[in-house]
Amino acid sequence: MVELLAGIALIGIIIALISSIIYQTTAYHSKAEDSVGLRQQANLLVSSLRSSFHKGDNSLCINQNGQLSIAGVSFNPRGNIAIQDIELHYGEQTLESEQENCMSIDGTSDSMDIVFSLSDQDGQQFSINTVLDNPGSYVIDAHEKNEGNEIYQDWNEFTDKITFPPIDSFEHVDGYQHDNSCQYETNLKVTGDALNFCSKSADIRGNVWYPDSLTTWENTHIVVHHNLYSDSTTNMWSKSSISISGEARLTGRSTLGGQSQMSVRNLYAQSDLTIQESSKLSTSGSLRVDGTLKMTGQSSKLHVKGHGFFAGAVHFQEGAEIIIDGNAEFLGEISPEWGHGSLCVKGESEFSQKKPEWLKLQKDC
Repeated sequence: MVELLAGIALIGIIIALISSIIYQTTAYHSKAEDSVGLRQQANLLVSSLRSSFHKGDNSLCINQNGQLSIAGVSFNPRGNIAIQDIELHYGEQTLESEQENCMSIDGTSDSMDIVFSLSDQDGQQFSINTVLDNPGSYVIDAHEKNEGNEIYQDWNEFTDKITFPPIDSFEHVDGYQHDNSCQYETNLKVTGDALNFCSKSADIRGNVWYPDSLTTWENTHIVVHHNLYSDSTTNMWSKSSISISGEARLTGRSTLGGQSQMSVRNLYAQSDLTIQESSKLSTSGSLRVDGTLKMTGQSSKLHVKGHGFFAGAVHFQEGAEIIIDGNAEFLGEISPEWGHGSLCVKGESEFSQKKPEWLKLQKDC
C-alpha cells in the first residue's frame, strides 16, 4: 500500500513537471511569435513607406485618431499590433503621430527619415530608425556608349562606384559564434550559416560582406541598410528573402529558388544569374549581368525599374516574366524559340545579335 501511494505521488510529480515544461515552452513560443509578428509588420510598414517615397507624387497623412494613411490607403497592422509613435521627416516637412496632418511626397527631397514604434497587446515593442534614399540618382543610362567599346561608360562608373569599406571595419560572425537576435549596427563580415540561425529577421545597419558562399535557408530573412557583397556563389532557398537598401555585387554564380525574393537598388551580377520557379528579383535602380540570365519555371519574375544590361545569353522559359522599366541592351543569344516567357522593355531596347523574329517584345506591362 505504501509503495502504491509512493508510486502515485511520483507520477503526480512527473505530470506536474511535464505540465510546467509544456506551459513554459508554449509561453516562450507565443512570445517569440509575437516578436516575429512585430518585426514583420515593421518591415511591411517600411516597405510601404519606401514604395510611396520611390514612386513620388503622393501623400502621407495622419488623422485625428493617429491612424496613418499612405497614398490614401490606411495602414492597419494585423492582429493586435498598433503604431505607438511615428515621426517622418521629408525635406522641410514633418509628420508626427500627435498631430493631424499630411505630408506631400513630391520629389523635392532625396531622402526621408523614418522613426516609429509598434506595440502589441502584451506590451512588447519594436522600433525602427532609418533613412530612405531616393534611387533616382542611381538609375543608370545604359545607352551612352564609349567609342569603340561595347561596355557602357555609365556602367563602368556604376561598377567603380561600388566601393569596399576597409576590411578591419567589419564585425565578424560565423555559424558558431553569433548573437541569434541578429541585430547589428556595424558593417558585417559573415562566414558559415550565421544569419540562418537568427531568432527573427537579421537586421544589419551597415554593409554586409560574404567572403565565401552566401546561402539562405528556409524562411531566412535578411535586411541590409547599405551594400551587400558576395565573393563566391549565392544560393537562396525555401521562401527566404534579402532586402538591400543600397547596391549589391554578386561575384559567383547566383540562384534564387524555392520562392525566394531579393530586392536591391542596383545589382551587379558578375557571373550567371538564375531565377527559378515562383522566385522574384526586383531592383529600384539598374541591373547588369555579365553571365547568362536564366529564368526557369512558372511565375519566376525579374523587375528592373532602371535599365538592364545583359552581356551573356538570356534564357526565359514559359511562365517567366522580365520587365525593364528603362532601357535594355542584349549582347547575347535570346532563347528558347518555343515555350518562352514574356519580355517587356518600356524604354529603348538594343540587340547586338539579330533580334529573333519569334520574339514578341512588349511595351505595355
